[in-house]
Order: sequence, then C-alpha cells, then structure tokens
Amino acid sequence: MNEKSAKIAGDACLDSTKLLNNCLFGIRDTSGHDEFVHYRTAVGQVLGTLYSDIMRPIFAEFPQLEPEPLKRRD
Repeated sequence: MNEKSAKIAGDACLDSTKLLNNCLFGIRDTSGHDEFVHYRTAVGQVLGTLYSDIMRPIFAEFPQLEPEPLKRRD
C-alpha cells in the first residue's frame, strides 16, 4: 500500500470509529440496558477488527499517519 492509499483508509477508519462511538452514546442515552450492552458488544467487535486488521498495519508502515492520541507510550 502506498502512503496516499494508507491515509485514505486510515482516515476512513478514524471517521468510522467516531461515528460508531457517537451512535453508541446515543443508544446508551435512549435505550434500555440490554439493548445498549448488545450494541456495545457489536461495536466493540467492529472497532477491534478495524484497529487490528487495518489501522495497526497502516500505522506500523506509516507511523507519521498515526494520530498522537493513538500512539503507544512505552
């Protein structure tokens, strides 16, 4: 993958993460506990896959694309 493609994919993942989190907060504030827990579990699985399968490999190859808040601090 070239850097331009990596930026497009990484930005799409970051945007998707924000949208899913905002949706999750809306569900939390307007739904019952069981519905929220079910949705939270599904969103967690999606976010985990986005990060491990797409974002982490991109940021490993192009560390300059990784947003500061996501950078590991060892």
